[in-house]
Amino acid sequence: HTTPRMQTRYVLALFYFSLVQYDWPRLKRDLNMYYDQHECNWQGIVCRDGEISKLYSGGLPWILEGTIPSELNHLTGLQELELSFEKISGIEAPIHQLYSLNISQNNVQSDSLPVIFEMTNLETLDLFSNLLNGTLPQEMDNLRNLTYLSLADNYFTGSITSQFLEMSSLQWLALGFNQFHGHVMDLFSGIASNIAVLSISRNDFTGSIESFSKLKHLEYFNAAGNHLSGVLPNDADVLSHLQGLYLNYNKLEGKIPPFIGNLTYLSELGLGPNYFSGSLPSTFGRLENLEILHVQGNFLTGSIPKEYSNLSNAVAMNFGMNRELSGSVPVGMCRLATLETITVTDTEIVCDCQQKCITA
Repeated sequence: HTTPRMQTRYVLALFYFSLVQYDWPRLKRDLNMYYDQHECNWQGIVCRDGEISKLYSGGLPWILEGTIPSELNHLTGLQELELSFEKISGIEAPIHQLYSLNISQNNVQSDSLPVIFEMTNLETLDLFSNLLNGTLPQEMDNLRNLTYLSLADNYFTGSITSQFLEMSSLQWLALGFNQFHGHVMDLFSGIASNIAVLSISRNDFTGSIESFSKLKHLEYFNAAGNHLSGVLPNDADVLSHLQGLYLNYNKLEGKIPPFIGNLTYLSELGLGPNYFSGSLPSTFGRLENLEILHVQGNFLTGSIPKEYSNLSNAVAMNFGMNRELSGSVPVGMCRLATLETITVTDTEIVCDCQQKCITA
């Protein structure tokens, strides 16, 4: 007669034996799998009320390699599977009871995506840095409970239209370092409005950002390294929760909107290189939480406003490669205790802040 505990131990043994290229006696020793040890005390296992709730590979002395076996479905209390930095290539069958799946930085192939997208209870899915390619499967619509999704650093292609529209709970979406393309406003239209973190850096999105009005809950937006063009919209001040904005390495033009200075939670601002022109907005001096300011590689003119001396949390400011910026760094900036670097390379700015200045 097979007891539940015997079945649990069998499934765990099968899981590790399937994925570890070791001889069994050594694996048994490394896992501390002795008959007098409860499985909740084995390495890489977390239990809740005597039932296995999480499997993780962090701290294990060997690499997991191969396909995750379907027998994990028999661990009915299993809610989290965290197997990052391994050589896992796929999953045999959906593990329906999972709430969190992290198989980032593995060798997962695209043929596993339909299996993963059947796990409709998932709230967290991290597929960062695998070997996934092609367009996003339609089955992704099943994952309507997701709050966190990372598909970054893969080889995905195609456009984003409505794939994420039904994920009304989604708050964190990372699509960076792929080959997605299409108009950026089509992307905005295909994302539920309560998104808080959106990263689309290093893709091939094009067009101008016509409005931020749909994404008014954004806290972090990274669109660096695309092909965005045109001027920034006049409604960016709806982003009242924004803490990080990165638009570096695009083709944006026009003047830098002064109302960015109204985004009082902003701590990171990256606007260069682009094709911005005109003067630096003095309103940035109101950004009391700003730590990072990158406006290098534009066509800015004039001087650094004295109001920047109010940026008491600033750590690094880069004004370099704006050949028509001139004048002197305000004395008050030199006195900012947290400020470590002021980059004025390839400008006409005079910097007398001693060790803070980077001039070449």
